[in-house]
Amino acid sequence: MKIQKGKLIKILIVVLIIILLTFVIVLLNKTGVMRIAVERIRNVMQGMEGEEIVQNAEYDIKQIEGEYLSILITFEDPRGIEKITMWDGTQIDGKGKTKIGLDRIVEEDDQYQVMVKYKEEEKSELYSMIPTTKPVINEIAFRKENSTLYETIEIEFPENENVTNYYSVGKNENWIEYTQNFEVELAIEQETNETEEKEIKTKSEFKTGKTIQRKNKTGYIANGNGLLYKVAYEITESQIYNIKVKEKTYSIHAYVYNEDTVLNENKVFGDAADAGTNMVVVKVNGNLTIEKGTISGVKDSTKGGPKGLFIYCTGTLTNNGTISMSQNGANSDGENVYLCKNSNKEYEYIPSSGASGGSGGKNISGSMAGKAGGNGIKRSCGGGGRRCNLCWRCVYI
Repeated sequence: MKIQKGKLIKILIVVLIIILLTFVIVLLNKTGVMRIAVERIRNVMQGMEGEEIVQNAEYDIKQIEGEYLSILITFEDPRGIEKITMWDGTQIDGKGKTKIGLDRIVEEDDQYQVMVKYKEEEKSELYSMIPTTKPVINEIAFRKENSTLYETIEIEFPENENVTNYYSVGKNENWIEYTQNFEVELAIEQETNETEEKEIKTKSEFKTGKTIQRKNKTGYIANGNGLLYKVAYEITESQIYNIKVKEKTYSIHAYVYNEDTVLNENKVFGDAADAGTNMVVVKVNGNLTIEKGTISGVKDSTKGGPKGLFIYCTGTLTNNGTISMSQNGANSDGENVYLCKNSNKEYEYIPSSGASGGSGGKNISGSMAGKAGGNGIKRSCGGGGRRCNLCWRCVYI
């Protein structure tokens, strides 16, 4: 059978198009599909209705590609699943099954919500998740012996039965499987009172051996250099302390409770000498429960309040009342408050300068509300407002 030249050319063009489309599909499976999926996910929660979040969705990480995760989401309930509504609007008929697993591609550290309707239930239930491979490293206790600080470390790894989690302390990267909390030993320099720094790294590996943690590790610096650490291991009793952090020395009036503490009425911490002069620190070695009332710092009509109210609780803080320093700033020069030191050697701090105060205006007859000050950003305090007299109206310029 002879094929005409024109038809042969058309056939070749069709074959080339098929080959090109196949190549494009393969390429999309590597990158584009994930991006398309995530673009659909950008509409998280839009149009979704349901009850408040009742629990976290359970998921396992199957594969990582850049900033995207391939996960298996599992819903299991003896009531039987009638319908699942995904974040992108996709609806899945549960057919009364008690367990359903769904493969999805998501962007790491984004929030996703899923509605699940169970059989014979009037309303759907809302599940939430933030898929991540990143662990959270917490300092949960300190103890000091002579010239050494011992810091107890807890690492919260994402739950995933398919991986084994590891940590290392210091420069040698001696990887240890993480099974429980551990202590880091830090030397304290006697002359400067500065504490040694050690880097804590983490990694997680699939049980097949493939590392899933980006760059194989996450850095965290264990150190005792910051007001948070000084309060934890230097303040031991109720008295006045002078504590140095970086180039600053903070005068602190400390109140120390060495047991579980319950406050059930208005409580003002600090005395007249603290107003405009000292920071007030309330340290509870145990649980702190505020049943009712307002907890605040001392207030003086001339000097204002203390230089901050710092509550440090080693257990659980339950607040059924109010903690307030509203309209109680110290009438004194501002100063940076260095809270802790990061792995990049920089301090997290509350800046000495707050937001701008309420703008001025001119008075005309009538009445008008005062002008609010600026909002605080990056931990700075908010600016003070400007009051208007009831018999005048302020026009702000």
